[in-house]
Amino acid sequence: MSLKPEVKPMVIVHHTDGRVDAIDGGGRRFTPTEGQLDQWAREQREWNGGIDWSDCPLVQRHPDYLGGALAMRSAPRIFVEALIINHAAGLSAEELAEEFHGLNVNEVRAILAYYKART
Repeated sequence: MSLKPEVKPMVIVHHTDGRVDAIDGGGRRFTPTEGQLDQWAREQREWNGGIDWSDCPLVQRHPDYLGGALAMRSAPRIFVEALIINHAAGLSAEELAEEFHGLNVNEVRAILAYYKART
């Protein structure tokens, strides 16, 4: 399955054998094109939601995780942008914690509160 370039994945999975899969918001797994991966990586590296995250202990930018995109410190394969966008689309903190394995609801609430307090 291949999605349109403007559709962003919720999770990108890098396999040890070099394959890359993505999982969309409906839980469907697909193989992105190289162009999609490059575009998403560029967008993710630049995304900050319009705020300064440097004093937030829950997030990190590390070149080994998601190409240096803003990611959760406790689950470095989860984009912070994905949490913010999915919450804006109507998912609750509880639903996000269920959907994004590796996060607990308190972390999700803290990230959302940090973002809301600065926007």
